[in-house]
Amino acid sequence: KEIGLMRAHLNTLGIDDQQQFDAGLLARRSEEEEMRPRFRQRLMFPIYDVSNRCAGQGGRNLGPEEPKYLNSPESELYRKSSLLYGLYQALPALRSEGRVLVVEGYMDVIACHQAGFKNVVATLGTSLTARHAAVLRRSRGHRTASTSPPKPTRKKVSDTLGRTNASETAVNAMTPD
Repeated sequence: KEIGLMRAHLNTLGIDDQQQFDAGLLARRSEEEEMRPRFRQRLMFPIYDVSNRCAGQGGRNLGPEEPKYLNSPESELYRKSSLLYGLYQALPALRSEGRVLVVEGYMDVIACHQAGFKNVVATLGTSLTARHAAVLRRSRGHRTASTSPPKPTRKKVSDTLGRTNASETAVNAMTPD
């Protein structure tokens, strides 16, 4: 329950408050407010890039407070419009099977991997973007998107997938409709 433990521990490792703030581990609402841990009372998920480098964190709230999910702030390392959760782990299956299943969240990826489906990734609280599609294309996989977005964003997912080069990659979009 001690909210200062991470901060104090990182300080002993030589990581000062400003470095923690810059990395998105600490936050504050105003310049006058004391810095506090960004990810209090959350189940944490490290987010890796395609080269298996930790680019940020995501946290699932363990209580009733909002937001339910909270990711690292946008930075040079963490860009949610181009990162996909679980991509590094999915690469061998993606390349051998030639397809990837894009699901909604971290827990969906973990559940699929535990069930033996290794070619599964998730966006990070955003619709599938053209940047995501380019990352998947470079990973040499066909794309199958499975999402449960609200109706207004289903067209956006379809439009994004439709902008990819059909001669390079087959695209199928599945929605609950």
